[in-house]
Amino acid sequence: VDPLLEKGLKETDPVKRVEIYKELTKIAHDQAISLYLYQPGANRVQRNWIKGWYFNPMIPNGDDFGDLYAMYKEE
Repeated sequence: VDPLLEKGLKETDPVKRVEIYKELTKIAHDQAISLYLYQPGANRVQRNWIKGWYFNPMIPNGDDFGDLYAMYKEE
């Protein structure tokens, strides 16, 4: 893996670099060098009269209140 990483870093031809990184990605997949054991999740409940809130997938645990200036209560 290390020689391929070095080769990818030094390669100036974008097409050849893509092929090197594709090979590195295949090695990472085949050898399972990373194993994700945890995926955070949360539930969110809100009244249907709250408008302007949107889900931000970058903050999945529910601590995101969104843009408070954009949120409003529908009368």
